[in-house]
Amino acid sequence: MTEENAPSTEKHHQEELPSVLGSKQALEAKTPVLTNRKYQDNFFCTLFKTPKYRRAAYLLMHPEDADVQDFEFQNIELEHIFTIDMYNDICFLVRGRLIILMEHQSTLNYNMPIRLLLYIAEEYKKLFSMKKYKRILYTSSLVELPEPEFYMVYTGKSECPSHLSLSNAFASKRADFLNLSITVYKEQNAEGIIKEFISFISLIKSLAANGTAMKDAIRQAVLQYNSGHEISDFFDGREDVFEMLGESLTLEEMLTLRDEANAEVITEQVTKQVTKQVTKQVTKQVTKQVTKQVTKQNICKAFKMMQSVGISSAAATEAIIKEYQLPKKEVMDILKNA
Repeated sequence: MTEENAPSTEKHHQEELPSVLGSKQALEAKTPVLTNRKYQDNFFCTLFKTPKYRRAAYLLMHPEDADVQDFEFQNIELEHIFTIDMYNDICFLVRGRLIILMEHQSTLNYNMPIRLLLYIAEEYKKLFSMKKYKRILYTSSLVELPEPEFYMVYTGKSECPSHLSLSNAFASKRADFLNLSITVYKEQNAEGIIKEFISFISLIKSLAANGTAMKDAIRQAVLQYNSGHEISDFFDGREDVFEMLGESLTLEEMLTLRDEANAEVITEQVTKQVTKQVTKQVTKQVTKQVTKQVTKQNICKAFKMMQSVGISSAAATEAIIKEYQLPKKEVMDILKNA
């Protein structure tokens, strides 16, 4: 691309490039949602959509592209809203030849390669459904696709491998006929802005785990990273950081709480079946009672967590109703009696 033909702004460049990626919701089961009216993107998305930090992350992946300019990136806008199961995707096209997909995960999911395989296949399908590409697959010339690369930024506590591979999903474990590999960035192997992001999130979680209120934990972490770090400029004058982080981490904890509750119910059910040899009908009734009790406890805790980071009572109640799929009156009664 000559200098005179190069787009002068990122906006202009976005208009020239085809929109390759679209709605991830087409591939995911319907999930309850909590609309964040002020901030559609969470902290991870907002940070790495910022040109300075997007370029810094990319150069960690491709240091050979040191001359890449901001106008050569195109953020791919995913059509999602802030959900209870939190999609933290970052997608961008680089120089029209690479699609970079970054996912932030706090819990390890070995099925991520399968999900991303279906996702990227759907997006290529959308690309070729565009009018200018519609019949290109039926011509004799080989089609050139932008190459996808997959990365996961992991901030969980459990052990996580350095790569997740699609081949592990096959019984034969063969990778020679179809594979997809996700490079995992953890605190141990990450560098630069990605390492700072992971360390920053880890610090907040550590402070909160030791009894610091979530708001105070976020504030302390921001103060610690407010100068002398690559991420420092991002915090300058951004009060929205507190809301983005507060909602994201609170909902993340709510999901963990939900999973723990489900595990507790299952354990209780199995124990009762083995020790008491109850009939199926009795087991069903016992499980229902245990589930109801655990659900009440977790609804109250989730509600308090969301209120502690400034989420309104109405929004918190709406999120709980959709997450637990309970009638509004039942949820209101649980919160009223808590």
